[in-house]
Amino acid sequence: MMATKPKTEKVQVTGKVIRCKMTSQKPRFGYRVYDRGREHNDITLQITLETEEGKRYWFYTTPADYSINTSGPFSIAILHPNDWIGRKKERWDCEGFAGARGFGHLYESRIKEGDTIEIEGRVKNKNTKYGILLNFVKRKDFNYDTVHRAWQDRCAAARATVPATAPPDVTPPVIPGVEWHRTGGYPREGEPDRGIPSGQPYDHRWFDWQSEVKLIESLVAHVEGKPIEECQEPG
Repeated sequence: MMATKPKTEKVQVTGKVIRCKMTSQKPRFGYRVYDRGREHNDITLQITLETEEGKRYWFYTTPADYSINTSGPFSIAILHPNDWIGRKKERWDCEGFAGARGFGHLYESRIKEGDTIEIEGRVKNKNTKYGILLNFVKRKDFNYDTVHRAWQDRCAAARATVPATAPPDVTPPVIPGVEWHRTGGYPREGEPDRGIPSGQPYDHRWFDWQSEVKLIESLVAHVEGKPIEECQEPG
């Protein structure tokens, strides 16, 4: 009977970041139609922590995917942010390139030297010159998915304050980030008049106004009474 490989030691550490270096792995290329030929790289952070007792732990973070458009103008974009690496904070000033998702959103480290963070991981090597090497490391003090779900809840609450429709004979309310569109058509024979005459032939009628949220950040800022800088989608 084969002996099972012993599990590595699991540790939970709180410490100060004394080194935070961004690294990239070997590039690969997209294979989907919309992604073909675009160069992709996995970027990670190499982080060293020092605890209050003077112990040092170091590790590579979970990779985040970024791409480079090689046709120019040359730009780098994060496609999949995570707990360690995110998009540029000033996202409301960035524009995508040629409709490509994320282009113009530069990557950044979520943490920096001097920050105190809490992590959980497994010991890979105790005898390195940099300290104890960890793998399978997770942050315990921050979770991107939780932050993003909270943002989605804020958006849903803001959308709930916007009426879906308004009567055709009134001026719809002015709401930041929301556009109103008139809907109309030609009533069927025997159908009652549901709107006001449009002035066009063939008995065209306006049915109602329908709302459309065009800029969710502006709507959230309006509903919550906060600056738009505090109402950006987390990247």
